[in-house]
Amino acid sequence: MKSLTKKLIIISAVFAMGLFFLMAIDSWPKEKTQEQVLKSKVIIVDGGFGYQIYNKKKLIIEQNFIPAISGKKPFVLAKDAQLIADLVVKKLSNGESPIIYKEEMDKLNIEL
Repeated sequence: MKSLTKKLIIISAVFAMGLFFLMAIDSWPKEKTQEQVLKSKVIIVDGGFGYQIYNKKKLIIEQNFIPAISGKKPFVLAKDAQLIADLVVKKLSNGESPIIYKEEMDKLNIEL
C-alpha cells in the first residue's frame, strides 16, 4: 500500500510541476509581433472613387469619400484614391494613426 501511495504522490508532483511549467510559459512576456498584411483596393463609388484597406483578408477601413475636407465628395481620379490608400497603409505599417490631413493631400496633388 505504501508503494502505491508513493507512486501517486510522485505522479501528482510531476503533474503539478508540469502544469506549473505550462502556466509559467504561457504568462511569459511575448515579443510584440503584430503581423499585418495590409493591402489597399480602389473602389468605384457613386460619383467617383474611394478605397478599402484590408489586414490579411479582413476589411478594416472603407473610405467612400475624400478625407480631410468638408462634405462627402468622392475622389475624382482612381489614381488619387490609390495614392491616399497607399499613404494610409504606410502610416498603419509604421504604427501611426491613419488620419489624413489636407496638407498631405496637397503635397500629393490630389484633385479636390
